[in-house]
Amino acid sequence: MSRCATYFPQPLPHERAPAGAPDKYVTTKPVHFRWWGVSKKLLRGFPVGTIVIDIPGSCCPKSTLTHSVHRGVHFLDLHIPLKFYFAVSIAPSFPRARPGACLHDWIYKCAEFLAEATGLSVRHILHIADRWFLAQLSTSGFLLSRTYFVFVRIFGYYFHKLFSRN
Repeated sequence: MSRCATYFPQPLPHERAPAGAPDKYVTTKPVHFRWWGVSKKLLRGFPVGTIVIDIPGSCCPKSTLTHSVHRGVHFLDLHIPLKFYFAVSIAPSFPRARPGACLHDWIYKCAEFLAEATGLSVRHILHIADRWFLAQLSTSGFLLSRTYFVFVRIFGYYFHKLFSRN
């Protein structure tokens, strides 16, 4: 399998969040995720360009998500600023799963905004998040990547509907 997802800096700059924080972990430096070779079918309707997410008081201020195409290859880049709270929600928190969990939680937490900005459905945005999560877990060498992906696909959308503010 070719490497198709990465992040930097490596290892993921994070620490256990303090008591009373919104989630289990918090990033300690800005993090950049990149996914390349994304299928055209998955990104159908996703505009090429940069979406700036700056929702005051939200969990994702001043973040960017960029879709670009170079020589026919589709790229997604996500920049998450300092202090993003995330967790490995449905399973043991293995260190190799944390970068994927950070990425996945960010997209899920911003799904409604991304759906509005792209014109895609929230469900489609969550599908993109799940596929990127699998790519991130697979390239990290995490042995349970398919198992985690199956649980995310089965339960993620319903948990999102249950706990989203809309």
